[in-house]
Amino acid sequence: CILSLRRDCEKTRTADEEKRLRAAVSTLFGDSVTDLDMVADRMILPKEREDALREQFHSFASAELVVTDRLHGMIFSALTQTPCIVIDSKSPKVRGCYEWIRELGYIRFADSPEQIPELYQAMPQECSYSIVHLQPYYEMLKEEIMEKLVKRE
Repeated sequence: CILSLRRDCEKTRTADEEKRLRAAVSTLFGDSVTDLDMVADRMILPKEREDALREQFHSFASAELVVTDRLHGMIFSALTQTPCIVIDSKSPKVRGCYEWIRELGYIRFADSPEQIPELYQAMPQECSYSIVHLQPYYEMLKEEIMEKLVKRE
């Protein structure tokens, strides 16, 4: 299991919630839990970015579960077809993006750490990334952009 959790000012977990979250994950994975930060500890040069991104994708794809409160943790999980349980942070972008991809049954939102084992047990066996349900929204956006471009001319 990968824990990819905020450590910055957007972190909303109390020390007690952190303890309960880690306990919930430990009941499922014991000592097989890895903390993975989405923030690089060094500057990544443009020529290194593709490899760094590939390495992150590989880490996510290798996990049985990702527990995250980070937007990119949720997105990386979706793209790598890795089961993911999302917990809230201060930013509404996490919940907002979740609403767009909630159709992916392997991305779940937990309102409390105690829900993690139950949500994990209910994960589908097959995880498949698809955006078919979003196509109508993309078409609407495309039309709006085209209208704005035509008005500019």
